[in-house]
Amino acid sequence: LMVLSLAYLGVGYVLEQREGQRTGAWPFYVMAYAVALLVTAMALPEPESLFKILLGDVLLLAISAAITREYRWIYGAVWLFMVPVYLILTLYVPNLVYRGLLMGLLGLNYALAGYALGRRSLFLGGPFLSAAIVLSVVSVGLTWGEPVVASLVLGVVAVLYLGAALWQGWPWLLLATLMAVHLLVFRVNDMFLVGAQTMATALTISYGVLSLVLLLVGFALRRQRQERWGWPLYLVCALDLVGAYIAGLILGGPLATGVSAIFAVLLFSFAWLERVEVSERKLPPVLTYAGIGVVFVGHFYVLSLFGIGAEGMWPPFTAGLCTLFIALGLLLRRGGLVELYAVPLRWAGLVLMFIPMAGSMVLAILGPEPVVAVVTLAIASVTYGFDGTVRRVPW
Repeated sequence: LMVLSLAYLGVGYVLEQREGQRTGAWPFYVMAYAVALLVTAMALPEPESLFKILLGDVLLLAISAAITREYRWIYGAVWLFMVPVYLILTLYVPNLVYRGLLMGLLGLNYALAGYALGRRSLFLGGPFLSAAIVLSVVSVGLTWGEPVVASLVLGVVAVLYLGAALWQGWPWLLLATLMAVHLLVFRVNDMFLVGAQTMATALTISYGVLSLVLLLVGFALRRQRQERWGWPLYLVCALDLVGAYIAGLILGGPLATGVSAIFAVLLFSFAWLERVEVSERKLPPVLTYAGIGVVFVGHFYVLSLFGIGAEGMWPPFTAGLCTLFIALGLLLRRGGLVELYAVPLRWAGLVLMFIPMAGSMVLAILGPEPVVAVVTLAIASVTYGFDGTVRRVPW
């Protein structure tokens, strides 16, 4: 029946060429596709027959593309060809990882064919490139159970997406490249580490380092006036920074302290590097405020390392940190540092001071000793009075 459908297609093509029109050929074309659908449905319960029929369907679509001069038929042929190939692999290659490698090899050939045709016109390479994208996901999924093989596949996938991005000049393709890189980092860590706690710590550090690399590369691209290539790096970098920071805080201990210190330095430094851009666009110093917030949160973990937080003695130390913010704001009142550092430090210190004040009052009410509240309120009183006196702000 499959051969019969191909024969109908051939007869229809001969009639079309003789008559110079498709009027007499259409019945044969329609019957060719109808028979192909029928025989495909009949073969569905039998995989050993189905892959042969699907190969016939692929041939039918390819011949249809040649007859109609419509390249869109190639999309169907190229995409459908993946199905019989996988059916053949399920019959003769029992190992799932090997199947993934072979499907990845098919995807690589699709990518090369798409590149060769795409150099003439992207429309010509479209069927092969779109199918290669699907096969990149399929190959990663099938090889995921074997860390070494999955890492190699992810490395190749990342390089291919990077090459496609540079070839077509599409920065958004870098997101796919970076996704493959992130999965690669995860798989490499999983390859060498055992235990949920160890794995979580290693991933936090790995993605934190990766975010720094992306930040530096993005900054270098901006300096070279390649901003359109920098935004995917900045976007993924921001997500990595937030994720690694939250994970570090959840894990706690020295890791939380280290992550807070490193990210604070990074935010303050990057605020300085981007000061011209921020000034020209009249943007608020968001990075400085973020750095101050990271320091404020991180100091609680420093206190917990010394057992201060558990004893309820944290309010005086937190109030002292707020005082330090205000003092630094006074010291940095010169040049371009005022709007960039001095103002955020002062306002952060003045506002955040309410947290230790409120905490000390709660502890004074709940606890028998009011010493913590006395010391905290004394620090706050002196700080507000000193700042108001120096800056001549009566309220």
